[in-house]
Amino acid sequence: MFQNSVAIYLEFYGENNISVAGCYYKIGNAYEELKENFKALEYYQKSLEIYKKFCKPGNPLLKELVKKVEILFKSFVDGFKFKNGPQK
Repeated sequence: MFQNSVAIYLEFYGENNISVAGCYYKIGNAYEELKENFKALEYYQKSLEIYKKFCKPGNPLLKELVKKVEILFKSFVDGFKFKNGPQK
């Protein structure tokens, strides 16, 4: 769905560019809105890896991305536990 946008950004800016990170972030937001959380997590992680190269620790955007990744990951773990019953 969003591959054309990514392809254009990658062609224009290259992989390690803050604009590409922003594109990945926006795509992650879109997938999260569509409740496609695995895809959202994938794009948030790509965004986070690039932003970590350009932003200092403690940057509000980095904090937000880490929180989004943690929340999505926790929802997957919780869903797995629920689906498979209580651990013994």
